[in-house]
Amino acid sequence: MIHQVRLVNFKSHRDTTIDLGPLTVLVGANASGKTSILRGLYIAAETARHGRDHGASLLSSSFATSRLCREGHSEFQIFVTGEEAGDGPWSVETSFRIEPTGWAPRRFMVDGKRPQLGEAQRITTRGATLARLSPDRIRSHSPVAGTLNREFDGANIASQLARLRLKNDSAFERIQVDMRLVVPSFDSVVLEAVEEKEGSGYALKLNFDGVSEIAATDASDGTLLALAVLTLVHSPNPPGVVLFDD
Repeated sequence: MIHQVRLVNFKSHRDTTIDLGPLTVLVGANASGKTSILRGLYIAAETARHGRDHGASLLSSSFATSRLCREGHSEFQIFVTGEEAGDGPWSVETSFRIEPTGWAPRRFMVDGKRPQLGEAQRITTRGATLARLSPDRIRSHSPVAGTLNREFDGANIASQLARLRLKNDSAFERIQVDMRLVVPSFDSVVLEAVEEKEGSGYALKLNFDGVSEIAATDASDGTLLALAVLTLVHSPNPPGVVLFDD
């Protein structure tokens, strides 16, 4: 579990330390730096899992249009500490510098030393997902081969549920059981095969008490968001850290 994150010269954060628990909610005014904390954690977790070169590649792709360094600076640092069951406490320090050719890794330390190949993976073995869920993306039809991305907006929920129903029925049923706890009138998920110009896919429908096969387009945003979150956490390889940005 992650216990603390510290951001230095990252976005609007000169030097900010945040203590974290199993569930942490960040509340504040617009443009106060909440999303920056989530992005910093995501960058650190993915760098720890895949290595510093992957971190630099991530910055150049997913965050290519963002100004990541605090104004007047060309380098930022992210420090993360926590504890993994069976492995004890750990720490990660990573820093990147913007060069004329793009982002370059500067420092990557695990437990105070440079990690050997594979050593950093024990820290966040399942990686992180940065989720900014869109009800409209959840409502959209999913191609058969659609998957859930690490930067998750809710797309392809229907195809993921179809795979779970086929290959992991117990996980599919857990999603439905948990949905009934969140939305008491919910009954079950219906996945309708559809054919479109782009190919085969699935349309999402929902059964409620006394009402059958409600199209996702007619379901409430809150119901769809709950279903997306539960589908993510019950997926075969769920992320170790989920960062929700509203």
